[in-house]
Amino acid sequence: MKKIIAICLLVLSCQSFAAGNVANAKIINVRVDDNGKAMIIFDRDVSGTPPGCVHSAYKNAFAIDASTDGGKAVLALALSTMSRKANISVYGQGVCGVYGGSYIETWSYGVSS
Repeated sequence: MKKIIAICLLVLSCQSFAAGNVANAKIINVRVDDNGKAMIIFDRDVSGTPPGCVHSAYKNAFAIDASTDGGKAVLALALSTMSRKANISVYGQGVCGVYGGSYIETWSYGVSS
């Protein structure tokens, strides 16, 4: 019985770390809504293990809340990267928390080259 519980906990913990990522991609578009919510759109689809909440229309995007300090920093990084036509690698949080809890995975962190 203890082995079964241990296996169940291991499986659940692995699923909680599932997240999407995009490596060495170009940013092709940045959308910012009037409420501060924004999405960064890439030239390729997010890979890894994006959460099930991601809508097929947004499989190449990550969402941020640009009304927060962290979101403003991400927006600045995205716009700078896009204007330089540089590559960026981005990792998601494994949840869709910006646009009403659905549609687009939330940005966790990114590294521009």
